[in-house]
Amino acid sequence: MFYRKYEYFILLDYISSELNIIIQCKLMEKTCGICNKKFQCGGILCWCKSIKLNKNNLGILKLMSNDCVCYDCLSNLKNNE
Repeated sequence: MFYRKYEYFILLDYISSELNIIIQCKLMEKTCGICNKKFQCGGILCWCKSIKLNKNNLGILKLMSNDCVCYDCLSNLKNNE
């Protein structure tokens, strides 16, 4: 039984490392729709998903840009809530 658990841990470690490689390869360089600064976008697994805006600031963001924005601009909107 211990042997099987050990196999699962090895398999999970392998899957985790493979996913990490895939995620790193999917980073895209984008230009901020507000300040025109270049930044890295992670697509569906992007860092921006961790910054939650209220409905008002989300509406303002949609008016300011129709694409991704950099960390500084997104943080500024978050800090103005």
